[in-house]
Amino acid sequence: MLAVVLAAAVYWVFSSSLSLVYLTVLPLLWVGMRFGLFGMALAVMLLMAMAWNRTLAGVGPYVPYAPYAPEHHILLMQLYLMAVSVCGMLLAAVATQHRQDQRALQRARIELEIAHSELEQRLCTLLDAIPDEVRLIDVQGRYLMLNRAAQTGGCAGWPLRFIQSGHPVL
Repeated sequence: MLAVVLAAAVYWVFSSSLSLVYLTVLPLLWVGMRFGLFGMALAVMLLMAMAWNRTLAGVGPYVPYAPYAPEHHILLMQLYLMAVSVCGMLLAAVATQHRQDQRALQRARIELEIAHSELEQRLCTLLDAIPDEVRLIDVQGRYLMLNRAAQTGGCAGWPLRFIQSGHPVL
């Protein structure tokens, strides 16, 4: 669908003698953002083929500037294609890198959550192995964690859910 719309826009722009050639830039930039480098390369190839065809046929936005010198038409078209393709490829490369960074960040977050869970489990196992009472209390004075000795010893009668809920130390 996108290829058809882009082809129609390029055909219309390069069939007209009006200088609307830069109307093709916005769809190309969108292709670069949406589909990355591969999509941008295909779109630039489509644009190049159609622009080349229309310019060599003697129609298009560059013909009125040099009606009797076809090499000037080609030069102007090549400068336009170079500007559009370089900008589009740079934008597509940045968008592709951004997507890769987002995926890497997501993977790192998941790995960090797994590592945090494993460390928390190790801490609980270590604290439960200590025969003395151990209470972890935060800065506001709330219980964060009690080992088994603290739950059965000095805090006898306190339900575990009360201690884990973060209520202040009495």
